[in-house]
Amino acid sequence: MAWLAYRFSSPGDMADCHLAMLYDLGVESFLQEGNFIEAFVPQEDELLQFAVGDYLSRHGFEFSTTVHEDADWNAEWEAHFDVVHIGDAITIRAPFHPRTEGTAVDLLLSPRMAFGTGHHETTHMVLEWMAGMDWSGKEVLDFGCGTGVLGIYALLRGAANCTFVDCDPVCIENAVENLKLNDLCHHECILGSSPELPEARRYEGILANITRNALSEHLPALQRALKPGGVMALSGLLDTDLDLIVRQATGLGFSVQSTRQRGEWRTVILETRSLR
Repeated sequence: MAWLAYRFSSPGDMADCHLAMLYDLGVESFLQEGNFIEAFVPQEDELLQFAVGDYLSRHGFEFSTTVHEDADWNAEWEAHFDVVHIGDAITIRAPFHPRTEGTAVDLLLSPRMAFGTGHHETTHMVLEWMAGMDWSGKEVLDFGCGTGVLGIYALLRGAANCTFVDCDPVCIENAVENLKLNDLCHHECILGSSPELPEARRYEGILANITRNALSEHLPALQRALKPGGVMALSGLLDTDLDLIVRQATGLGFSVQSTRQRGEWRTVILETRSLR
């Protein structure tokens, strides 16, 4: 597959806002270096190309475009993908990085064009929260899985199983690849969205790091998929999104266990009743 990369400069204090807006439009892959951002759009997706170009023009950005093949992208992320450390609980590294000693969980990731490497605030906050949870024996759903990093971490922490769901075939292929990298197998990877969730399955933990609009759309289905007493992490939210999502969630019978903040981004942890 070929990708069209939109390269533009955004001040550091506004970069997260513009990333969120582009992500909401449908862009799922970015590279960021200093104040420069590259947003990757499939070359055949002309509607998304128009939407991205229109957004950048309306906000006064000067931008350039470059066509990248998959091989070009792989070289790009290898050049820019740094090891992620979340305290001494988690190290996320590519296969070409040496292992870091003294970390509880060593997670291998080959992100390719999929979203979710641990670098971004939204993923980092969920992993940070997950590090304080006991996942032993739990059934987990990673909804909008991207690279699969959240579900893979739950499995490495002893979860009994994890279902990975994403509407992007690149993400599903990448999640399968990353499961193999971590010597994990026989976990369900579903190409689709909430209508494709197994009807009879219920989960004790649901992880959803997606856009505000997608969270709002799929929250009722995720509520039905959560076992009584289960817990759900919603991320990908800006400050301005939080109240809307919390109102919708409480209307569905959730209570808010906690919230987290990094920069402009928020994560909210929901539960169906008090955990014992």
